[in-house]
Amino acid sequence: MRIEIEQRRLEFRQQAAKCARDVRLVEVPMIVEPGFVVIAREVVKELEAFGLESRELSLNLTIHLFLDPAARLALVAARDGLRELCASRASTLLAEGFNTEITEACVLTEHTELPGRRLTRVEMRRQHQTRDKIALWANQFKIIDYGGEVVKHRRFGRMGWQVSEVGYGMWGMGGWSGSDDEESMQALQQSVDLGCNFFDTARAYGDGHSESLLGRLIRNNHANESAGGKRLYVATKVPPKNQQWPSRREYKLDDCFPPDFFEQSVEASLKDLGIETIDLIQFHTWEDSWIGDDRWIKKVEELKKRGLIRAVGISINRWEPWNGVRAVREGLVDAVQVIYNTFDQAPEDQLFPACREHDVAVIARVPFDEGSLTGTLTRESTWPKGDWRNTYFVAENLNPTIDRVERLKPLVPPGMTLPEFALRFILMNPDVSTIIPGMRKPRNVISNMAASDAPPLPEALYSELRKHRWDRKPAAWSD
Repeated sequence: MRIEIEQRRLEFRQQAAKCARDVRLVEVPMIVEPGFVVIAREVVKELEAFGLESRELSLNLTIHLFLDPAARLALVAARDGLRELCASRASTLLAEGFNTEITEACVLTEHTELPGRRLTRVEMRRQHQTRDKIALWANQFKIIDYGGEVVKHRRFGRMGWQVSEVGYGMWGMGGWSGSDDEESMQALQQSVDLGCNFFDTARAYGDGHSESLLGRLIRNNHANESAGGKRLYVATKVPPKNQQWPSRREYKLDDCFPPDFFEQSVEASLKDLGIETIDLIQFHTWEDSWIGDDRWIKKVEELKKRGLIRAVGISINRWEPWNGVRAVREGLVDAVQVIYNTFDQAPEDQLFPACREHDVAVIARVPFDEGSLTGTLTRESTWPKGDWRNTYFVAENLNPTIDRVERLKPLVPPGMTLPEFALRFILMNPDVSTIIPGMRKPRNVISNMAASDAPPLPEALYSELRKHRWDRKPAAWSD
């Protein structure tokens, strides 16, 4: 099998190299789909018919040859449709700085990882930036057709909503280092175009900034909803009044969610979102002991009757999936949000069976274990000053995490990335209503949404992954 894969890889490279030479590009040392090469040639030919020389048209080829392999769901437009498209777009392409973008796109060939040499961090950053530019450019001019909505949908518990099984976690858009609003909006719209309709944010994410971005997305897509606009589901969270994450056993309801404060936060979120009703409001921290104080239950019912919220959920503390089971069993919540990934499988013990019995939706958060399951972390990883990951990935946590990721990597099948592997593990569990990976870049959106379009993992492989369960306990650095 491995020999066949290597042979196919070699054939792809040979085709890519030949196509590249045909339009005066350097060899492309990466895997590409044969269809991309063939249609890329046709694009060049059609544009040349408008008097444009092939050296000016390299970007049409690079879009197809340099797309991140993880974005393989991107389907190239049919040949006949492409000809018509080229005819209508030729003048626009030149008017919009086409030649400048070609120069920036072609730097990717200079920094592709080759046998015997690993990319430097600077080269990797430049490569990723280039891929992002290509993805944005391609989407803007519709040169690439992503084939419409590709994300599958699942029932959201007793609410009955049909939500995308891969949703969107918006924490990173609240002011993380490196976040950019316009890039975030491009990524958000990309997800909607691919069929994502569930978005999870919070009042605490940038003090409402993440909510305001979601509000923009809603307005862009809800316009004339009755005439075909897209229905997007909004989930946000009320922060604890004492601003302490996670909750602790000694905290009372009045410390974290006094009823009047809860209502004020909901109203503030509605204002930033620019909507009249929040689909799912969640307690951003939770203690099952609060069930004994029914004031929050009465406040939630009041907000529902006023039409301000449709459903209520709880965001369960890190590595405490047991601390929410009682709320589920007593029928007080419509959804739970919990950490669930290849390492963190403990929710399967008590929480998921309770949710299944009481028809409560499950939102799986932290699918990539705060980044370790993307495969990009090293023992030397650092982040800008003020980034919360500096305090989370301390040596006590980072070193054993890297060890476990390294043991996991050999299981990743050829042609699959570690992040896709991580998402597909979660999707194997029917108790999960939706996953909310954090995404700030279009290329991440494309690759993550692709996981929904993929078939289930082989049972033998899934069983092997279950052996990588890692039961952890909260620590000072995990807050």
